[in-house]
Amino acid sequence: MQYEQDGRDHGRSGGDELGAQRAHWARAGLKGIDLMAPRRLSDLEIAGCEMAAAVHFLAIGAPSPTASWIAFSLVAGLENMVTQALQINWNAPWWEAVRSLGQPALASWTAGAGVAQALNAVGPAPVSFVPHHALAEGQAYERFIFERRAVPTRDNLHDFLNGLIWLRYPRAKRRMNALQAQEIAANGVQATRGPVRDAITVFDENGALLAAPEPLMSALRERQWDELFGPLRPLWGQARLWLLGHAALEKLVSPYKSITAHVMAVPKELRTPDEADEWLADWLCAERLVPKPFVPLPLLGIPGWWSDNEDAGFYDDKAVFRPKRAALAESAGRSAVRQKAL
Repeated sequence: MQYEQDGRDHGRSGGDELGAQRAHWARAGLKGIDLMAPRRLSDLEIAGCEMAAAVHFLAIGAPSPTASWIAFSLVAGLENMVTQALQINWNAPWWEAVRSLGQPALASWTAGAGVAQALNAVGPAPVSFVPHHALAEGQAYERFIFERRAVPTRDNLHDFLNGLIWLRYPRAKRRMNALQAQEIAANGVQATRGPVRDAITVFDENGALLAAPEPLMSALRERQWDELFGPLRPLWGQARLWLLGHAALEKLVSPYKSITAHVMAVPKELRTPDEADEWLADWLCAERLVPKPFVPLPLLGIPGWWSDNEDAGFYDDKAVFRPKRAALAESAGRSAVRQKAL
């Protein structure tokens, strides 16, 4: 379908008024977009646009049916994102480390600020947060952050939570970004990530740090779930877990049993998020990351994190609490031997 581009289809008679509207949209965040041209929603760079901009767009009239539909979709999408964020139960234990930052940032976002603006207002960080359209097409996200000390941020829950992790664990996030940038400088952006970038991405999205007595860590490494959450259950009172993976936090907005973190053991003497942040920043290096020193932990199995796990049967679900691969292979071998004997 073609749309007229001479002003007649949108009821405007002069270029001056249209130019003024375009200037307003640009200031509001709709930068570099020719709203006169026919577009799909996917063609529009919506990140960093405040909901108020799209509402204003609808109120004053759109220059084409497609542009009107885009604005409507913007408003509906942004409302849905904010609605998701409002489902956060800040009293849940996994929000403890970011609660004091997240609550005022969310209040600012729901009051009409963009996510970048809301995060910048919360407190100091080694980076600023900028609308996502600041990232040029084809430019590596991690390299941009490293060079500009600024994080391109969309108005969605995922980027909101990423920002909270930057604010709470600034040293570790900065170190991970530096390692990413080094890898990109050395190898460029390939079709697949190398082992260092892959390990960082895994941890950045779903990672956690666990300071715990050695018997707990040993049982976790071996996936001895019955031991970990049975006889060793009282030791969880001496453990501290800090969740740095913003994708894992996003899943925990609407919790379900199989949400799993990639856990790394840290010294049991660590007591606070600041101590964990400092330790991780000092510890991180390419050589230590290549073997992916993580073990899986279904988060809702942690005692005190989910009331259903007070029932021992909660841990019988082998689809969630999976045996270690070596144990599975050994079990399969024994089964094959028995079948052969029969």
